[in-house]
Amino acid sequence: MLLCRNLRGSDAGIPQEAANTKIPAVVMSNILIDKTGRRPLLVVSNTGNCFCFFLIGLSFYLQDHGYWKEIAPILV
Repeated sequence: MLLCRNLRGSDAGIPQEAANTKIPAVVMSNILIDKTGRRPLLVVSNTGNCFCFFLIGLSFYLQDHGYWKEIAPILV
């Protein structure tokens, strides 16, 4: 617990639960990057970003033209 408090800083305003999950997440991400490499992770990440931006753009398009008013907010 003292280690987590020192890593997050005493005045950072971060809850203890967030600090406890941050350390294993950083360790797992380092292991994942070492095993797969950066390029495949960047390709997967950018593909997900493109898909999400497409959905946001589609939602704005549908809202602007008045199509599917009940479905457009769900896409965002």
